[in-house]
Amino acid sequence: MQMKLIRPKHLFLTIAAMIVVGALVWQGVTAGGSPDPTRSNVGHGAAIVDTGILVFREGLETILVLSAITASLVRTRQSYWKPISGAQASHLRLRLLPGLSL
Repeated sequence: MQMKLIRPKHLFLTIAAMIVVGALVWQGVTAGGSPDPTRSNVGHGAAIVDTGILVFREGLETILVLSAITASLVRTRQSYWKPISGAQASHLRLRLLPGLSL
């Protein structure tokens, strides 16, 4: 019986996922689920980590909402795709080119 070798890519992704989950659990335990980087007794590094975790959580929430909207559109098979794709293109333009958004 041969042992399966773990690919380095899979090992790296597993370790990265464990670090992310660990950071989210740590933040949930130490900050009560919602860190506040504007507190006066927070160091510079801790404020950066807290802000990064908040942005990451908001990104996950956005992905979840967009997935739910996309799933409902696919299920209903209606032609609402053009307004949504236009809004996504507009959002992408505003995110990538903030100086040209005027």
